[in-house]
Amino acid sequence: MATYTLEEFDDVLDRFAEGMPTAIAKGVFLAAQKVRGDLPGRIFNKGKAVDGSDIGQYSTSPTLVGAKSFATKTAANKVFGSKKKRKELEWVRIGKSNLAVMEGGYKQIREISNRRSDKVDLNFKRDLQRSIKLLKVGDTWQLKIFGGNNAIKARANEKRFKGAKDTIFAPSKKEDEAANRAFNAEISKYIKSFFSG
Repeated sequence: MATYTLEEFDDVLDRFAEGMPTAIAKGVFLAAQKVRGDLPGRIFNKGKAVDGSDIGQYSTSPTLVGAKSFATKTAANKVFGSKKKRKELEWVRIGKSNLAVMEGGYKQIREISNRRSDKVDLNFKRDLQRSIKLLKVGDTWQLKIFGGNNAIKARANEKRFKGAKDTIFAPSKKEDEAANRAFNAEISKYIKSFFSG
């Protein structure tokens, strides 16, 4: 450890105190960035809620579909792509729209769209996943859901699958701990830059 005169040590403390707000701000940013990296993986790759349980299962109850019910045009064409395919379907007219009955429910729609169907991962057209971004608010950072009705979709899915707000789209205990480690590592690095060696 370096040795200082009283004047030199006073100067080091002044510089340390001046730089601490910047170090804290960087630590807060790195912590938020850590959550931004981990939270989508838990939800959209692993299909897990805040408490670590599966988000849920997709419905296999018959549902009505149109071409826009599928993730891609290619997937819709698997169902509606030819007169022969369309003739084989059961149709229901609602207002001015003709909709086909999908016997296997939303789970079947996901399978046709080449999406995960073994458990809920809330990742159909990937809009919700792409909408989660970091936003600077004053001296801190927040995770926000941007774009169209993505925030409404997120809350509706929490209510539908888990019955309450902040049960899916909030940091888990593990994600909070990882964020705290990222923050603490940055502060430790700052302190060591002044007081070690």
